[in-house]
Amino acid sequence: MVPLTEAWLQHVQQTAAAFEGRGNVAAETTPFEFLTATVDLWIRALSIGSAVAYVETEYFAGEGFERAAVWRDGAPVLGPLDGAGAINRALRFLGVVAEAGREEFDVVGLGRHRSLEEWIHEAVRRGEEDGERGERPPSGNL
Repeated sequence: MVPLTEAWLQHVQQTAAAFEGRGNVAAETTPFEFLTATVDLWIRALSIGSAVAYVETEYFAGEGFERAAVWRDGAPVLGPLDGAGAINRALRFLGVVAEAGREEFDVVGLGRHRSLEEWIHEAVRRGEEDGERGERPPSGNL
């Protein structure tokens, strides 16, 4: 999981440049709120040789939304999905298997935090534990 912060967005923009002009999910009519053309291009780059899911979710007092899509080898292969179960469907596509009493969302640990800020805090804490500081994109090619 990559919480999309300002620093990461700058990194995304640089990585996505290699995929300019290849079309993107964000340019189509989609339900996504935050999937920009640049983020779409970055996901395409990340998905070369693997599969990558993009998810958006927001709930408050039981009301909200789920959206998801999956890319493999630089192309969208599932979605866009919109509605209850969209994230679990994308996770199943990636090979995640639900367990007794636990849906895919919880099996992979997405239920650990309920806000972007909590995910960022965990990422920073883990980075500090590994001897790294702050938000820094990984070195090497994506």
